[in-house]
Amino acid sequence: MPDLCVLADVKAYLGLTSSADDAVLSSIISAESAFIQGMLNRQLAVLPYTDQFCGGGKTGHKLYQSPCGTVTSVTVNGCAIPATTSSTAAGYMVIKDNVVLFGYTFSRGNYNCVITYTAGITCPPDVAHACLELVALKYKEKDRVGLASKGLAGETTSYVTSAMPEHVKAILKNYRRIVPS
Repeated sequence: MPDLCVLADVKAYLGLTSSADDAVLSSIISAESAFIQGMLNRQLAVLPYTDQFCGGGKTGHKLYQSPCGTVTSVTVNGCAIPATTSSTAAGYMVIKDNVVLFGYTFSRGNYNCVITYTAGITCPPDVAHACLELVALKYKEKDRVGLASKGLAGETTSYVTSAMPEHVKAILKNYRRIVPS
């Protein structure tokens, strides 16, 4: 899974200039990025995909990944289908994450149809910042994992031990993909 924030931004946020903790921070960035994307039920990146499927004689195919970015090729039985911008010309067109053929069909066959395309969304800035905040929180807590308070010379310091700040939860809630069961 792609990282949702970058090391340089995290270090700037934390006010770190040394590279002594770069490995620890990079590990936390990867872990928190994976956590967030798992929580959202989506990867926040535009990635290449290939759908290979059995043609059934129909003129449409719902892409396995969404939202669709660009379709780079459509082939049926090894023959390339050209792109079209009009439903009156032969070729393929993308309509709401569906590849629709005009003048062609996804003819019957065993895994004889292949569509290559990009799909996904880039990480929104507020999600990247939420990830940055979680990384900073985990980094600051690394020396006090499991510690709720600490006493020294008659003074007690209490630590916030919630897993995720409420404002971060609110940001991420807006991007959660509901997967139908």
